[in-house]
Amino acid sequence: ALRVLQSPRGKDVDCVMIAGSWNLLDHRAYSLLLHCQRSGVEVHNAGVFASGLIVGGNTVRYQPAQRAMIDKARRWRVLCQRHDCKIAEVALAFAFLPKCVKKIAVGVKTVGELRESLQAAGRPVPRELWQDARREGLIVPGLKF
Repeated sequence: ALRVLQSPRGKDVDCVMIAGSWNLLDHRAYSLLLHCQRSGVEVHNAGVFASGLIVGGNTVRYQPAQRAMIDKARRWRVLCQRHDCKIAEVALAFAFLPKCVKKIAVGVKTVGELRESLQAAGRPVPRELWQDARREGLIVPGLKF
Protein backbone atom coordinates (compact mmCIF):
# COMPACT_ATOMS: atom_id res chain seq x y z
CA ALA A 1 0.00 0.00 0.00
CA LEU A 2 2.81 2.41 0.81
CA ARG A 3 4.36 1.96 -2.66
CA VAL A 4 1.02 2.83 -4.25
CA LEU A 5 0.57 5.89 -2.04
CA GLN A 6 4.08 7.08 -2.90
CA SER A 7 3.53 6.56 -6.64
CA PRO A 8 1.97 9.16 -8.96
CA ARG A 9 -1.37 7.33 -8.60
CA GLY A 10 -1.19 7.75 -4.82
CA LYS A 11 -2.45 11.31 -4.98
CA ASP A 12 -5.85 9.90 -5.98
CA VAL A 13 -6.12 7.69 -2.88
CA ASP A 14 -8.04 9.16 0.04
CA CYS A 15 -8.58 6.05 2.19
CA VAL A 16 -6.82 2.73 2.87
CA MET A 17 -7.64 -0.28 4.99
CA ILE A 18 -4.97 -2.16 6.88
CA ALA A 19 -5.53 -5.56 8.46
CA GLY A 20 -3.57 -7.07 11.32
CA SER A 21 -0.58 -4.79 10.87
CA TRP A 22 -1.25 -2.12 13.52
CA ASN A 23 -2.08 -3.54 16.91
CA LEU A 24 -0.35 -4.13 20.23
CA LEU A 25 1.57 -7.08 18.80
CA ASP A 26 2.31 -5.97 15.25
CA HIS A 27 3.61 -2.58 14.13
CA ARG A 28 4.36 -3.33 10.48
CA ALA A 29 2.06 -0.51 9.30
CA TYR A 30 3.98 2.22 11.16
CA SER A 31 5.64 3.72 8.04
CA LEU A 32 2.37 3.55 6.13
CA LEU A 33 0.53 5.29 8.95
CA LEU A 34 3.13 8.05 9.12
CA HIS A 35 2.76 8.60 5.38
CA CYS A 36 -1.04 8.66 5.62
CA GLN A 37 -0.83 11.11 8.51
CA ARG A 38 1.36 13.49 6.49
CA SER A 39 -0.71 13.09 3.32
CA GLY A 40 -4.19 13.35 4.81
CA VAL A 41 -5.15 9.79 3.84
CA GLU A 42 -7.80 8.23 6.07
CA VAL A 43 -7.06 4.76 7.45
CA HIS A 44 -9.46 2.02 8.50
CA ASN A 45 -7.75 -0.44 10.84
CA ALA A 46 -8.90 -4.07 11.03
CA GLY A 47 -7.45 -6.87 13.11
CA VAL A 48 -6.87 -4.75 16.18
CA PHE A 49 -7.03 -7.81 18.47
CA ALA A 50 -4.44 -9.72 16.37
CA SER A 51 -6.83 -12.50 15.34
CA GLY A 52 -7.85 -12.80 18.99
CA LEU A 53 -4.47 -13.41 20.66
CA ILE A 54 -4.65 -10.07 22.46
CA VAL A 55 -7.96 -10.93 24.09
CA GLY A 56 -7.23 -14.52 25.01
CA GLY A 57 -7.19 -16.47 21.75
CA ASN A 58 -4.30 -18.56 20.48
CA THR A 59 -3.92 -17.46 16.85
CA VAL A 60 -2.27 -14.59 14.99
CA ARG A 61 -3.08 -13.91 11.35
CA TYR A 62 -5.34 -16.96 11.60
CA GLN A 63 -2.38 -19.26 12.29
CA PRO A 64 -1.29 -20.80 15.60
CA ALA A 65 0.54 -18.06 17.49
CA GLN A 66 4.32 -18.24 17.67
CA ARG A 67 5.94 -18.26 21.12
CA ALA A 68 7.25 -14.69 20.68
CA MET A 69 3.75 -13.35 20.02
CA ILE A 70 2.29 -15.31 22.94
CA ASP A 71 4.98 -13.85 25.20
CA LYS A 72 4.38 -10.32 23.92
CA ALA A 73 0.62 -10.66 24.54
CA ARG A 74 1.36 -11.89 28.06
CA ARG A 75 3.64 -8.92 28.69
CA TRP A 76 0.87 -6.57 27.54
CA ARG A 77 -1.62 -8.25 29.90
CA VAL A 78 0.80 -7.84 32.83
CA LEU A 79 1.33 -4.17 31.95
CA CYS A 80 -2.42 -3.59 31.70
CA GLN A 81 -2.97 -5.20 35.10
CA ARG A 82 -0.31 -2.98 36.64
CA HIS A 83 -2.19 0.07 35.35
CA ASP A 84 -5.65 -1.31 36.21
CA CYS A 85 -6.74 -1.37 32.56
CA LYS A 86 -8.41 -4.03 30.48
CA ILE A 87 -6.32 -5.18 27.55
CA ALA A 88 -9.23 -4.65 25.12
CA GLU A 89 -9.38 -0.99 26.18
CA VAL A 90 -5.66 -0.59 25.56
CA ALA A 91 -5.81 -2.46 22.24
CA LEU A 92 -8.61 -0.23 20.96
CA ALA A 93 -6.88 2.94 22.16
CA PHE A 94 -3.65 1.83 20.46
CA ALA A 95 -5.53 1.15 17.22
CA PHE A 96 -6.71 4.77 17.24
CA LEU A 97 -3.39 6.39 18.28
CA PRO A 98 -2.60 7.60 14.75
CA LYS A 99 -4.89 10.52 14.00
CA CYS A 100 -5.30 9.21 10.45
CA VAL A 101 -7.12 6.11 11.77
CA LYS A 102 -10.79 7.02 11.53
CA LYS A 103 -12.45 3.61 11.80
CA ILE A 104 -11.59 0.20 13.17
CA ALA A 105 -13.03 -3.25 12.60
CA VAL A 106 -13.12 -5.81 15.39
CA GLY A 107 -14.08 -9.43 15.08
CA VAL A 108 -16.66 -10.73 17.52
CA LYS A 109 -18.31 -14.12 17.91
CA THR A 110 -21.09 -13.25 20.33
CA VAL A 111 -23.28 -10.35 21.33
CA GLY A 112 -21.38 -10.34 24.64
CA GLU A 113 -18.07 -9.80 22.83
CA LEU A 114 -19.66 -6.98 20.85
CA ARG A 115 -20.86 -5.34 24.07
CA GLU A 116 -17.40 -5.71 25.64
CA SER A 117 -15.75 -4.08 22.62
CA LEU A 118 -18.23 -1.21 22.63
CA GLN A 119 -17.68 -0.63 26.35
CA ALA A 120 -13.90 -0.74 25.91
CA ALA A 121 -13.88 1.72 23.00
CA GLY A 122 -13.00 5.24 23.99
CA ARG A 123 -11.93 4.45 27.54
CA PRO A 124 -8.94 6.57 28.50
CA VAL A 125 -5.58 4.86 28.91
CA PRO A 126 -3.13 6.35 31.40
CA ARG A 127 -0.18 8.12 29.79
CA GLU A 128 2.07 6.17 32.17
CA LEU A 129 1.00 2.89 30.55
CA TRP A 130 2.25 4.10 27.15
CA GLN A 131 5.48 5.31 28.75
CA ASP A 132 6.01 1.94 30.44
CA ALA A 133 5.20 0.12 27.18
CA ARG A 134 7.87 2.14 25.41
CA ARG A 135 10.43 1.48 28.18
CA GLU A 136 9.64 -2.25 28.05
CA GLY A 137 10.05 -2.39 24.28
CA LEU A 138 6.40 -3.18 23.59
CA ILE A 139 5.81 -0.33 21.15
CA VAL A 140 7.75 1.28 18.34
CA PRO A 141 10.61 3.37 19.76
CA GLY A 142 9.89 7.05 19.28
CA LEU A 143 6.24 6.39 18.41
CA LYS A 144 4.73 9.75 17.46
CA PHE A 145 1.44 10.72 15.94
